[in-house]
Amino acid sequence: QGEKVGILKVRLFRPFSTEHFLAEMPESVKAIAVLDRTKEDMASSLPMKADVLTALSDGGIFKTVVGGNYGLGSKEFAPRHVKAVFDNLQEKVPKNHFTVGIVDDVTNSSLPLGPAINCIDEGTTQAIFFGLGSDGTVGANKAAAAIIGERTEFYSQGHFNYSSQKAGASTVSHLRFGPRPIRSEYEIEDSPGADYVACHHTSFLPKFDMLSKARQGGVFVVNCPWKTVEDLDVQFPASLRRQIAEKEMQLYTIDAHAVATSVGLPAKRINQVMQSTFFNLSGILPPEDAKEQLEAAIDRMYGKKSPDIVRSNKAALAAAPDNLNRVKYPKSWLSAEDTPESLKVVNPSKTQYSKELDDFSSSFLKSIDARKADNLPVSAFSPGGETPIGQSAFQKRALAEEVPVWIPDKCTQCNLCSVVCPHAVVRPFLLDKKEKENAPTGYISRKAKGGELGGLDYTIQLAPYDCTGCAVCVEMCPDDALVMEPQQKSQDLFNEHWEYSLNVVSIKDQLMDKYSVKGSQFQDPLMEFSGACSGCGETPYVKLLTQMFGDRMVIANSSGC
Repeated sequence: QGEKVGILKVRLFRPFSTEHFLAEMPESVKAIAVLDRTKEDMASSLPMKADVLTALSDGGIFKTVVGGNYGLGSKEFAPRHVKAVFDNLQEKVPKNHFTVGIVDDVTNSSLPLGPAINCIDEGTTQAIFFGLGSDGTVGANKAAAAIIGERTEFYSQGHFNYSSQKAGASTVSHLRFGPRPIRSEYEIEDSPGADYVACHHTSFLPKFDMLSKARQGGVFVVNCPWKTVEDLDVQFPASLRRQIAEKEMQLYTIDAHAVATSVGLPAKRINQVMQSTFFNLSGILPPEDAKEQLEAAIDRMYGKKSPDIVRSNKAALAAAPDNLNRVKYPKSWLSAEDTPESLKVVNPSKTQYSKELDDFSSSFLKSIDARKADNLPVSAFSPGGETPIGQSAFQKRALAEEVPVWIPDKCTQCNLCSVVCPHAVVRPFLLDKKEKENAPTGYISRKAKGGELGGLDYTIQLAPYDCTGCAVCVEMCPDDALVMEPQQKSQDLFNEHWEYSLNVVSIKDQLMDKYSVKGSQFQDPLMEFSGACSGCGETPYVKLLTQMFGDRMVIANSSGC
């Protein structure tokens, strides 16, 4: 556009070469913005800006020099951020000590950003995949990038955004493919937008704004069991239906979990199904070429494991196109409004017994959970970074395909299921007469066993929206009093019972020895609903420690397992 701007990259910071720096700096330069990817509190200047000022001074050159930081906290640095820096230099008095990418409404050091700038070459395909940690989405996308980049004439790029939690948390994969080298070192933006968006788990539908970066007329694929418009009217939030209609998305659904199980794979291993769907709909490779390359990738990935695993994965690839369902939605979705049924989908775990979110949870935590934390301003954070405890109780991740259901007439009330539960989602409760009378419809309990528990009723309750479906409790139960059932059934029938037990039934922790197996589980666990992997072998020990010694125990946070 004819603007007289330029960029000078310092690739060797130490030792800083004043001679080379001045040799590369054009004499016509009027103002310089020095960007540091660091933050040095209480320093008069950031490191590279200080070196630039010293170099110019040593050379007897005097220019307008301002400095700031970028990319802090893994913030993006895209073309619009670069333009904001250049726009600042054109001001009569450019802002110094600025930050770009962070909305600083406390010290007001941030530069205003304009809309996204499209620097993507024509012919480049962009795709975004919302996956679940450990479902194989990231591995499949890495394989897709390798197949296209190494075995075709196209260039490829992949960027993978992980949650800080373990298996079962959300992942977002950003892929680009094109005929020319791809130099866009930032996530896919809303201009020109993603040609293909895939949602690999239904729990994301009410949580994430998945179509904000989709281009007009793009493809949207949802892994779900629903096929008809009538089903989607109930299961899709109104805001999502409006977005689909406004952007004229090509909407497809596929029950990848059912396809995986039909070919002998675990239900959660949907990666080959969804990868085959991507290649089938994106048209990056001809169908026969795509099939050949994907089958070769399976041989390389699983060839050393088992012929059955290779065969099942290839069968999943072949079955995916036949199970793909195109949804022709009505124009009425442009003005879709939530119904009581679709509002239930937006906040499915809420009951009359549920706790209300506090200010921190409703703003800060929910922004993180919805993958919108990047938009939080500085004022949203507490000075010092303190956060209230117990926030995971509000997450309700709904990860499991199946969850345990209690069979009371087989139960001997040993509490072993609660001891081994990694996420504290299986718990025994003791109810007095009044609590039993006020329980919701269908609430199941039995007379408590043991002289100390006379006059009380006993029940095992499970958190259907917090369980990760590991089935450790089912394996450990000596009485076969727990069976795995579909998650939806448990959510519909037993979620209200869980919320009543957790928030209304009083904790009766003085009746039995808390150092016994059974008695320990009537104590309130002080570590619950963690982000640990499904079936984690470590969290049950920590949870049990808090039940036995939590009143005089300190735990220091750590990272990883």
